[in-house]
Amino acid sequence: MAYPMKTLMVARCRRCGKRLYMHDEYYYCASLRSYFCGVCADKMFFRCPTPGAEPMERM
Repeated sequence: MAYPMKTLMVARCRRCGKRLYMHDEYYYCASLRSYFCGVCADKMFFRCPTPGAEPMERM
């Protein structure tokens, strides 16, 4: 029986804890130095949660 290859896990979403893999859509907040999944970034309007922070970078 063959098993599918595991993809590289980059990080976990800081908000919901979802695993973020290399080929997934995820965002990086430079001020917090943390990663967010696409769903959580959309709920936060693609802005870092810290006041006066820059928009998140899409990775």
